[in-house]
Amino acid sequence: MCSGELEKVLREVARLVTPSPDEYREVWSTASQVVDALSEEFKRRGIDVRVEVEGSIAKDTWLSGDRDIDIFMVFPRKYSVEEAIRLGLEVSKDVATSRGWSWIEKYADHPYLRINIGEYEVDVVPCMEIKPNEKPLTAADRTPLHTQYVRSKLSNDLKRDVRILKRFMKTIGVYGAEIKVRGFSGYLCELLVIAYGGFTKLIEDVSKNWRPYKIVIDLEHHYPSATEARRAFKNDVLVVIDPVDRSRNVAAAVSLEKFCTFIAASKLFLEKPSLNFFLPQEVSEATVDHVVNLLRERDVHIVAIETKAPKVSPDVLWGQVERSLRAMSKLLNNYGFTVLYSSAWSDEETTIVFVFEIEQIQKPRLEKHLGPPVYSDESRKFLEKWVGRAIVGPYIEGNRWVVYRERKFSDVRTLLRSKVFEVGLGKYIAEALREYMSIYIDDEVLDLCGRSKDFTKFLVKFLRRVPPWLSK
Repeated sequence: MCSGELEKVLREVARLVTPSPDEYREVWSTASQVVDALSEEFKRRGIDVRVEVEGSIAKDTWLSGDRDIDIFMVFPRKYSVEEAIRLGLEVSKDVATSRGWSWIEKYADHPYLRINIGEYEVDVVPCMEIKPNEKPLTAADRTPLHTQYVRSKLSNDLKRDVRILKRFMKTIGVYGAEIKVRGFSGYLCELLVIAYGGFTKLIEDVSKNWRPYKIVIDLEHHYPSATEARRAFKNDVLVVIDPVDRSRNVAAAVSLEKFCTFIAASKLFLEKPSLNFFLPQEVSEATVDHVVNLLRERDVHIVAIETKAPKVSPDVLWGQVERSLRAMSKLLNNYGFTVLYSSAWSDEETTIVFVFEIEQIQKPRLEKHLGPPVYSDESRKFLEKWVGRAIVGPYIEGNRWVVYRERKFSDVRTLLRSKVFEVGLGKYIAEALREYMSIYIDDEVLDLCGRSKDFTKFLVKFLRRVPPWLSK
């Protein structure tokens, strides 16, 4: 590793990811408008609440170009959760409407408001005031404590390194704790930089020492030992104890795949520092013709199942998609249509497409069926069932009875249409498939490409599967 080249790359990345003075002014002007308007309206109505900017904007770890602002309405415990949510939504809707800001009610663990002001999306979230290590009443309650903690720990150099780490993780595809990604949240990035004292020290340790189910980071020493902390979260790939809540693993969402992707990318970046690890890599050949060429290169088959996207939150949607994808893959494998790879795409508004790469789409009409050993007590039942009914046999092969029987499903389309509702689909996905299901095989998938550029990009990535940062 050339430290000079590494520092040169990181200086350039820092320049790219650090917001300009104009961006700072715009972001804080927009945020202040909302905070001031809400605070004035709450005061006018005699409602005791603290309105403040949270998240990466407040911690000064946001990336240049980001247009998301988080504003929290922190209610004291004299209000119930139900009151806080009702009052928070009521006031924020009235304020937004009176100022001509467009808004939509969103839902995560509880409802909140998303306000659009120019290019900015401002999430206005009600939460309850809690103290460190106090049990939260809503999933949003820890956020103000997170903001306070990170602000108390980050120097300007560490803020720079958090930005570099976030961009690195975004480029390699591991940024975000939502179910669709199952990667590293922004807060987790901040804690990792704090724990290691910088980006370079972090990825050096990641590349050399990180192993699944081994790493424990406990910044505030909530547990007497790493062993005790690991025991509390034994099923998690990575353990990073929340400094403000000893009962929470900030890294609980991180999947084995995203953990290992972070290790691999760290190793390769240190071996050969490059801006490729920080620049978004668009699929340059995401065209129907390119998909045609990729399909012709492989001696396997593509099966896609299209349905409508249920009207649920993204996390609920992707949880259902993951469950359904596993169930469909199991169905195909159980009937001999070996799944080599599977994934799913959705625009999260109208459409979901499940995609499978399988070895065969058509099976022979007959299949060989092994019976019990000839000396088994089950032999009599087997013979009673198959003598005079089997297409071939029964006959003895080695020590077992054997017959050839007609396969229940010899083509993948018939199997899916006949059996897909008998497997463990997510509830909302099952409902969507009953309403609408279309199956595309091989070149038929091009119809979907013709309708969606985003799906075409997904399919190119699905077929190639080489991370852009791995390219020479």
